[in-house]
Amino acid sequence: MEFDTGRLISTMIQGSSFVAAFAAITAGVIMSQVTKKFGTGILASGFKSISLGVIFIALGIIIDAITSYLQVGADITVPYIVFLVKELCFVIGTYIIVIGSKKTGDKLEALTKPQVADAAPAPKAEVKPTPPPGPTVVPTAPNSPIA
Repeated sequence: MEFDTGRLISTMIQGSSFVAAFAAITAGVIMSQVTKKFGTGILASGFKSISLGVIFIALGIIIDAITSYLQVGADITVPYIVFLVKELCFVIGTYIIVIGSKKTGDKLEALTKPQVADAAPAPKAEVKPTPPPGPTVVPTAPNSPIA
């Protein structure tokens, strides 16, 4: 019995791909079920949109692992449509993650900017003229003993 190290290494790599893909699917499901509202709910809605992208990437990893395993295990040539589907999963997943992150970041940034258009103008302070320099004259009452 001959030990095929190449096949063992390939199987271990594909096994770790499956573990990573299922971990990504689990993370995507958990992210999509976020119901707690952070502040105005922006982070919760961002998590939900990004989770869909994570799931697409996980599906691409699973397709890649299956095709690699089939190619090594049985010397089967995989049709190009499978590669196309895999690449589409990666591209769509990445696009969803990037756009979802950008929208979430823009919404959070809008919350931190001061709302100049909605703010009422500050009242102007009343400025009193300064008296001219010189001796200060204190007015006295008409029947005052000082006068």
